[in-house]
Amino acid sequence: MASLYACYHGAEGLKAIARRVYALTEILAAGLAKLGHKVSAQNYFDTLRVDVAGNSLADILKIAEAHRMNLRAIDEKTIGISLDETTSANDVAEIWQIFNGDKPVDFDVNEFPPANSQFVIRNSQFLQHPVFNRYHSETEMLRYLKRLEARDLSLTASMIPLVPAR
Repeated sequence: MASLYACYHGAEGLKAIARRVYALTEILAAGLAKLGHKVSAQNYFDTLRVDVAGNSLADILKIAEAHRMNLRAIDEKTIGISLDETTSANDVAEIWQIFNGDKPVDFDVNEFPPANSQFVIRNSQFLQHPVFNRYHSETEMLRYLKRLEARDLSLTASMIPLVPAR
């Protein structure tokens, strides 16, 4: 499935997703620091390791569960948070609220412009095969999948003789 994901998005699409996820991770880290929590890793991409200050870890996990968010308890003072391409600015604000004892924060996502500090987009060429640069709409992708399906040999399309080999 990962290769179909790469086919659909292509190299430029994957780079755009990576930039967006990293920017949201930076914004999340800045807001958590403003709330008094410590992001323990200097270098990160989509996952933060947060040393909880003030609130108990159990309380934060309970609030997160009520918000239908899954945070990872690393130890009795540390929580792991991972973002992905489905994460939105509203999700980041909701995570801040969770770490603020389920109270709204007095700052906004737009107050933290992402800095292009540690994250470097790959400069070498990748996904150069035409299949990764051809099917970037749903219609094109579905037609491509249908062509692949039509090439597949199965019992629904053909008979395999059940004669023992000699």
